[in-house]
Amino acid sequence: MQFTDSDLNNYSAFRNAVINAYQDLVRLDIDRIINNRCLSSDDISSVVKDTNILQSILRNELLVPCCYAGSQCPCGNGFRTYHGVLIKSLLNLKFYPFNEYMPLVEYEILRDNSGQPGIKEFRHDIKQVRINDLIQKIENMNCSSKIKEAAKIVLNAFVEADISSVSRYQEDYIISYVINRCANSQKHYVIDAPTGSGKTLIFAFMALFESLLGNRTIIIYPRKQLAEDQANTLLRYVYHVRNALNTYKWSHIFNFNTPSISIVDGDHPNNLSSYLRNRGMSGSQQRLPLSDVIKKSLKCPSGNANADLYIDSNGAIKCSNGDVVDYLYVFKDDLIDKQPSIIITNRYIVLTRLLHKKVDIKKLLRNVKLVIFDEAHVYINLEGGDTAFLIRNLRNLVNDLFNYDLTFILSSATIPDPLGYAVDLLGINRSSIVHFNFNDPKYSSNITRLIIPILLLPTPSFSAETVAQFVALATLLWAHNYHAKALMFVDSREEVSRLRHYLKEVILSRGGIDYPSNLRQPGDLIIYHTSQGINNLMQHPRYLNYTVDCNALWDDLVIDPNNKTNLLNEPGWTNILNNELEAHYAWITGPQRTQLFDQFKNGNIKMLISTSTLELGIDIPDVSVIIQYKLPFRRESFIQRLGRAGRNPESYRIVIGVLILSQSPTSAAYMYEPDLAQSLVDISKLPKLPVNINNYKLRLKHEFYKLLINRKLKGKDTYYPRW
Repeated sequence: MQFTDSDLNNYSAFRNAVINAYQDLVRLDIDRIINNRCLSSDDISSVVKDTNILQSILRNELLVPCCYAGSQCPCGNGFRTYHGVLIKSLLNLKFYPFNEYMPLVEYEILRDNSGQPGIKEFRHDIKQVRINDLIQKIENMNCSSKIKEAAKIVLNAFVEADISSVSRYQEDYIISYVINRCANSQKHYVIDAPTGSGKTLIFAFMALFESLLGNRTIIIYPRKQLAEDQANTLLRYVYHVRNALNTYKWSHIFNFNTPSISIVDGDHPNNLSSYLRNRGMSGSQQRLPLSDVIKKSLKCPSGNANADLYIDSNGAIKCSNGDVVDYLYVFKDDLIDKQPSIIITNRYIVLTRLLHKKVDIKKLLRNVKLVIFDEAHVYINLEGGDTAFLIRNLRNLVNDLFNYDLTFILSSATIPDPLGYAVDLLGINRSSIVHFNFNDPKYSSNITRLIIPILLLPTPSFSAETVAQFVALATLLWAHNYHAKALMFVDSREEVSRLRHYLKEVILSRGGIDYPSNLRQPGDLIIYHTSQGINNLMQHPRYLNYTVDCNALWDDLVIDPNNKTNLLNEPGWTNILNNELEAHYAWITGPQRTQLFDQFKNGNIKMLISTSTLELGIDIPDVSVIIQYKLPFRRESFIQRLGRAGRNPESYRIVIGVLILSQSPTSAAYMYEPDLAQSLVDISKLPKLPVNINNYKLRLKHEFYKLLINRKLKGKDTYYPRW
């Protein structure tokens, strides 16, 4: 069946209407849950007045029976949203090896200014501006033909990459960048918008545009997993720009450069021969997966997007279908030998390449015009000061060597005072910064995301770790039966390992609590939170007087809403759950992390326990739940992590964000101080990010670096064995 643009727009509008109506139902459902009630038919009709929208909600199984106990429903008849199924369980966590259920937590659900549970935020509508219309605006500019043509080539490449339209926010940055290049006006750019707002496409346009004009870009990422994820996106863009150049009819006039891309961080060898020599292998033997060489899973930019890359004995990088990717460079020596137009790296590599005795600084920095810091908010305090000094030294070095100024771009979702922070980090004037306010009404749309922040504080009898185990199990069950995904963030590798061990190897493998031997079995902590398990438990003399809170039962978590089958009746159900739960952290190897990440993306793994490795910029739009175990080191981290979820229509743009507090006074204060709690989800309530540029030792260190670099430029040796 063929759809016209009008049909697609109508479908998109209808889908957004369904999502908005369902989000409103979830908010009402939360209030009903808090009051131990279910959604009634009247409740539903009061929210969803359009029959077609209601039918779509019912058809997609977004409303489920409130009780699965047949005619005996002690918690009431009615309906629950499928997000409410999990929320109900999280608010009513109980512990059972006593005479009655013991409440595990106090809870608080953050509300918006109108008092409704959860916080709705509008999202950019990427369908607002057709790229063909944007090209026409650029065509009408009073500007040199070469600059306009370069911009048009990149935009046409986006169309080839199935990006047919952009948001007005993206359009403003693209237009502004081209206008300033036309006028030869030196500007810097701050792109601060919520996650999933298309910031990468904005700075990718800038980098690709400069590549065509013969200029080079350094993109600095703070996390290796983020660099890997973004590298695949940028590699695909480079592929399509090169394709667009191949068919460009005026190439004989403008002589554009063909873009190339280099990915280099601490995991990359100097060159292929040194890698093979260190492995004790000869080149003639080799056809190596690229991930074995650089510890990153890069995908073929042409054809099958899931096809991995490999490298042959001559150093050629190829797709599994035989396509040669001769515009991708992955060795440190390539930075000098190949002069790539886009360099994906980190601060450490930039600094060490500048100082390395064998690196020609002029070749390293030749034609570098653009430096991009993605997720720039991480550069604060001493790390911020260290980065600020590196930026100043880099800018001065390029100016001295080549007599031009670098352009800097800061991109982040969590910068409270973006202009003030840019001034401190970059050492520039506010007047030289281009910044568009994401919250400007002109960018608004009817696309919304609903964030449901839930704070859980353990009651005095229990620890945050016990609560985390229960939350993880309930969420895993929900993710399994409702085909969802969840991320659990833990800021300690040791605690990640301990949680993984207890959930997988104790609870799901051999039983979590020391019951009499005839009651203990794998998954018992789950089993005895269901009607069936409770009934069996109450046959034992120890539990004859057991009282049951039906709201704490997990029946609706273990029963598939589609076919009404009970997960606990499936053979090997604990093994099924075990395989759907894993941990992602720095102690495991790069290829293992990549494999886990890929399994999570394709849905084979439903829940990942992760350190900050998956906090920044990772694009898994159908994640529905974010769990934060204890307060993160920085308050803005919770906002960042919430940004990993609820990003596409398949997740109904809803994210359940669970923060498990500890009982320390500092942590517990977030439960009782509304302003403090709101700062976890509202960037405007955070103070300006501090950049420590007054630290004497940092200043001294970078003055020493300047002396070494100046010595190198004079052809003198900077090598000293004890350094």
